[in-house]
Amino acid sequence: MDSESKLPRYFRPPVCCECGKELEPKRANYESAMRLYCENCEQLGRTKSGWKPIRYGKVAGMFVVKD
Repeated sequence: MDSESKLPRYFRPPVCCECGKELEPKRANYESAMRLYCENCEQLGRTKSGWKPIRYGKVAGMFVVKD
């Protein structure tokens, strides 16, 4: 159980992995470790999950340049 909530984790609504914003409930996918992102964090979150640095580093932010 989580310390801030009395409900077990599987009874609470899903939250964004990056910012912690509550997301709308979706039907279960039955995946063991789903990483859910809100619309604001989705691009950064997907980049972070596929990020493979050569030595050291982590993705802290992303800038989108529009032409």
